[in-house]
Amino acid sequence: MNWEAVGAIAGLIGVGLVIVSLLYVGIQVRQSNKDAKSQARQDLIDTFAGLGWEMSFKPEFLRIVADGIVNWPSLSNMEKTQFDNIMGRYLSNLQKAILQMEDGFLDSKTLDHFGNQMILCVLMPGGEEWYKETTLAVPEVRRYIADRFDHPEGLPPPASEAIPHWIALAAEKQVT
Repeated sequence: MNWEAVGAIAGLIGVGLVIVSLLYVGIQVRQSNKDAKSQARQDLIDTFAGLGWEMSFKPEFLRIVADGIVNWPSLSNMEKTQFDNIMGRYLSNLQKAILQMEDGFLDSKTLDHFGNQMILCVLMPGGEEWYKETTLAVPEVRRYIADRFDHPEGLPPPASEAIPHWIALAAEKQVT
């Protein structure tokens, strides 16, 4: 065998190894993207769940949210400020979810699941009034909510069905 043949065989082996290496790197990148998407989704779940968990230990915040989504004007200025802060966190989380969907880390079904929490609030009379007044909602969130309202078949059920205990909580204040 001459040196030219050996060189040709070595070249072919080298090309084959490069192809195998590229395939391996491609598989690793795909897995890394999958892991990043999974982590992004889990982070959002933890963020939304954490806010609910935190509020469950502060009955005054639960009452403020319940009262605010039912009758925003009835809140005192202090309660409106607290309501803004609580809802601002939901808006920020929703914005994060929207941006993650735009970056391919979240699917639209999961985004809508997170978005339903804000939609439920905006569907209520007080929540709708607050949403019209607030400057906390960034353009991406406003577009998302407007798009959801443009397709009512995708909206969650009325709050009286979805979260009746919140409505009852607000009604307790009206009675006392």
